[in-house]
Amino acid sequence: MMKTWRVVIGAVVGFTLNIADMSGEWLVKGSFDAASVAKGAEERADLVCTFAERGDSLSGACRPAGGPEGAAAAGSVHDRDVEWHFDIALGRGRKKERVTYRGTLDDERTHIRGTFRIADLGGEFNAEKE
Repeated sequence: MMKTWRVVIGAVVGFTLNIADMSGEWLVKGSFDAASVAKGAEERADLVCTFAERGDSLSGACRPAGGPEGAAAAGSVHDRDVEWHFDIALGRGRKKERVTYRGTLDDERTHIRGTFRIADLGGEFNAEKE
């Protein structure tokens, strides 16, 4: 019986250690909703985000898919629920606004589906780990 428990505990610990985390580069494909587009938002909001996961915390940066510069990002991961945010200006000379992404990781932790908000604009996104 003791040997059986060691095998079970070993399998559980091994499984836990092999769970992929969110560290790495993510391609985030976002689409503003119709109400946001009517207010002047672009239809698409695609980003590349690079994260480091430590415990329940995320840190990193997000940048436009074709751009070199990024904004510092921070967030959290709890089971499959993920949230991150960063601050950007919606136009030249405008004050920075907080962008917040909230989503759900798939079982393999390689895809996220969710929503995003900035000021009174919002939409949906899908993200894939590169």
